Amino acid sequence: MKKLVIVTAAGLLMILIGCSKKGGSSDIIINPPDTTHNTSSGGLVLDNFADMNSQNNIGAALGRYKVAHMGNPSADVTWGGGYWYAYGSANGALITNSDGDTILKPNADTQDDTTTVAKLMVDGTLYADLNCQNIVPATADFWAGIACDLAGDLENPWKYDTLKFPGDSTNYWDLSSMDTVKITMRGAGAGIFFFQSQAVTAKFASPGDAYGFHGFAVKFPDTMPATATTYAFAVKDFVTSSPEAQSVPWSTASHAISTFAIEVDAENDDNLEIEVKKIEFVGIDTTNVFPFLTN
Repeated sequence: MKKLVIVTAAGLLMILIGCSKKGGSSDIIINPPDTTHNTSSGGLVLDNFADMNSQNNIGAALGRYKVAHMGNPSADVTWGGGYWYAYGSANGALITNSDGDTILKPNADTQDDTTTVAKLMVDGTLYADLNCQNIVPATADFWAGIACDLAGDLENPWKYDTLKFPGDSTNYWDLSSMDTVKITMRGAGAGIFFFQSQAVTAKFASPGDAYGFHGFAVKFPDTMPATATTYAFAVKDFVTSSPEAQSVPWSTASHAISTFAIEVDAENDDNLEIEVKKIEFVGIDTTNVFPFLTN
């Protein structure tokens, strides 16, 4: 996965506080938390980490749907996909969990190592220390992150599927009815939280070269706060990265979302310690977007 470069959009309702340590674009600090964008039109919990495995709630729900409807004795909940994984640049990125165990070593990823990634989920919390402070050379580009496909298997679409239903014809999901991303968390350092869209990926000749996102940057205190806070990020305030992403408005990108990610990179800071309790998409029409959630 390539490093993603933030371009700060004009007119944000967040407070800009100057340049980052690496001299990139402006960091964004949420202070006090923005809680003005809550709606009563429903919400979808991507994950609350209660099951302490690496599969998010949406993927698990899709897996249960398939088990119930496929009539295949070998089917199980893993067929829903939606697994968290870690990734980083090859020049010194390191990700550790709350016990200090190494989850990601330099020049590696955990795309197919769900057992290792599950060590990030402890007692209903996702904890990860994304550390690029030992990058060599110090001037090098860098990135480290954790991410999950919302549901399904992007690398092997329909590898297991014999069942089709409305909305299940692709591994990209329509989040156009979402108006807010709510995250209950605490953290130290700076990072970006973002979505990847097939509408942006399609602008590249090779999907492997695709980069660009829609999301938001957050500057946390230097020291981890004692308690978690619920933050609300309005989609109308999303920023973009790369010319390709800038050319696709959220109103278009939101119809084909594949991935949600949390990342630290050279444009923000070299370290992000994050403890996440819950990630929720507010305003989602789950009946039309994720029909298997109602079964």
